[in-house]
Amino acid sequence: MPVPDCQLITSSRDARVEQIHTGLFELHRTGRIRLRQTVSRPGPEAGGVHPGFVKVVLDRSVRLHFDLADGGEINPAALDGSDFYFKRSLDPAVVATLPGGGEKIHPLGLNFPVYPNHRDPFSFRRILALEKAATWPAEWIRWADTGNRFSFLPRERFFGGEPDYELPPKVLFLVRAWDPHDRPDRPQDKIDGIHAVNETRAACIRVLRDAFGDRFLGGFSHTDFARQHYPDVLAPSAALTTKRSYIELLSRFPICVATTGLHGSIGWKVGEYTGLGKAIVSEKLCYQVPGNFVDGRNFLEFSTPEECANRVNTLCSDDALRRKMMAENLQYYQQWVRPDQLVWNALQTALSS
Repeated sequence: MPVPDCQLITSSRDARVEQIHTGLFELHRTGRIRLRQTVSRPGPEAGGVHPGFVKVVLDRSVRLHFDLADGGEINPAALDGSDFYFKRSLDPAVVATLPGGGEKIHPLGLNFPVYPNHRDPFSFRRILALEKAATWPAEWIRWADTGNRFSFLPRERFFGGEPDYELPPKVLFLVRAWDPHDRPDRPQDKIDGIHAVNETRAACIRVLRDAFGDRFLGGFSHTDFARQHYPDVLAPSAALTTKRSYIELLSRFPICVATTGLHGSIGWKVGEYTGLGKAIVSEKLCYQVPGNFVDGRNFLEFSTPEECANRVNTLCSDDALRRKMMAENLQYYQQWVRPDQLVWNALQTALSS
């Protein structure tokens, strides 16, 4: 089979698209594709370009659009300009309303920011093209510091290893409270949605603390907003919620909780949990993902804080179920979420059509 030629067209260093960037680089590094890159800083005329959008031209002719936006909306211009449209937050009900039933649209998969283990020259060129002079040095250090000695980025090597199935059944839920008024132009329905997300998370933290005591570690990151509005459900320490500490903590907790993200999105936590082989308790997933990621096998679903505690208790008391779910999620990560595999699945969809 000829090695596919891929031209990455990007104007973003948004955390959501780094999974795609990393996957493409890893495929190139291992010789599975030949990667070229076009980087451009979006000008005023590109006001509609979303930072969660990335394009790939496959074999100089087939146009792939990767939509990593949180919400379920489909971008009409991007859809018209692509042969395949891979959507992170794919809502089948939205797709069904499109002309032709959205036959070009495919689920992309679980998303989370993840960076290469090796120095990526394509990433360095994106830094040169897209970063301002004031931020360029710090970003260069983060790029060069693949060992995470002076900075921290969640790199591929932290994910995909065998979990410790013998860990005692402890529960982790460290999360963020979003400020619904951080944008003056946000419409009221979006404000209400963010408030509902915060309230659900806070209620889950309270119930889980009461139910599991020192077997539970959780709370909101120590932002100014959370300190003002949710002082009773802050994480025990601000240091726990840095990315470095959080990734290290995950290795000690076999059971992890996930709630719905902004705009109904499946949060980054779910992708991270699969990559670390966790047993997951989650609110209902609002969007479609590829593969067979289902309630009862990959996660236990809840709809109220009390139900969340009940599902957690099930995983605490049933060692066989918990360990089986941990193994299932690690396998799902390797097949559907790992950056190179997620991108490869999309390329194969295009190549086989």
